[in-house]
Amino acid sequence: YFKDKMLSMEGKEKRAVLDAEAEAFLADVECTTPYDQPLAITTTNIFEVSHEDAYDSD
Repeated sequence: YFKDKMLSMEGKEKRAVLDAEAEAFLADVECTTPYDQPLAITTTNIFEVSHEDAYDSD
């Protein structure tokens, strides 16, 4: 229990450091060049399902 608790606390501390670094980096980022085309969000959902085991009980 105590080992898990310590690992959890270390993870939170590291995440706080990473969040501070990311915030410092993003504070210095400035985009001055306009985009030629409007930005678009693209998503691709590809998956394959095989239900052979569910019906073949032999």
